[in-house]
Amino acid sequence: APADAVSTQQPWLRSELAYAAGPASRIALEMEAVEGPFPQGARVPLKLKMQRGQGAKELVRLRFVSNQPPAKKTVKEKNKDVQKDAPEKMLRLRENSEVGSEVEEFTAELVIPVDLPAQDWEGIVLAELLSADKKQVLETSCSAPFRFQTSIPYTLALESEPAIEARAGEGPTQTLRGKIVRNGDYPFPITVRLEGLPKEYPSPQVTLESGQSEFELEVRFPKAAAAAELKNVQLVAVAQPDPKVADRVVRSNQIALKLKVVAEVDPPKEGDSPAEGESPAPE
Repeated sequence: APADAVSTQQPWLRSELAYAAGPASRIALEMEAVEGPFPQGARVPLKLKMQRGQGAKELVRLRFVSNQPPAKKTVKEKNKDVQKDAPEKMLRLRENSEVGSEVEEFTAELVIPVDLPAQDWEGIVLAELLSADKKQVLETSCSAPFRFQTSIPYTLALESEPAIEARAGEGPTQTLRGKIVRNGDYPFPITVRLEGLPKEYPSPQVTLESGQSEFELEVRFPKAAAAAELKNVQLVAVAQPDPKVADRVVRSNQIALKLKVVAEVDPPKEGDSPAEGESPAPE
């Protein structure tokens, strides 16, 4: 068919379509409009209303369906890498809710995965009328399709130099200074730390509570840590929107550091001459 105003925006309508009349569904789902952008790791309340026709008293199961490609993860099984579905990386309702016949208006939570790319997405809430044994879907209905955008909830900025000397043990050491730029009113605590360190060098960290933006991170390691130049060390900021889910962590951009670890400064021994520029200890 020739292109027109409709098929230009929706090219799949250029082909011929077949349709037929059928019986009206016994359920109908409506949803209030929502506005993004929604930050990674957020849980977005969706206000829904279920209308049932005569005799539609069975349970209704709710699911979220979107244009997100299926997410996969690699797991070890019998010493082999195996690809598995990764539902935790998918746009989804917090729970696959089942709604009884006595419920008309309710709220479901849309989970935005912490590592979902920041871009436009489209989706619907799908309602499935279940058989008594929950093994069959008798009828379906869905909300109107809606589009939304996901966003990175905050950005890490370093204001001091990325090349620093860090002390192992006692003595003067250097501090990283910077700020967190929150996207909107992002309410969760954010922890600034180092990553890429060998295990002998535990990372210092500082946590910014809601409303805080500037940070100072003193970089110091245990006395036993060897003096060395450490490579591939990154400054990052992480947030954990749900403390009950340890692996649900939102990560910021990474900032590369040049990190040199220097040995502890031994305190002056009794009777030692003071260093140049220092006053002798009082009697």
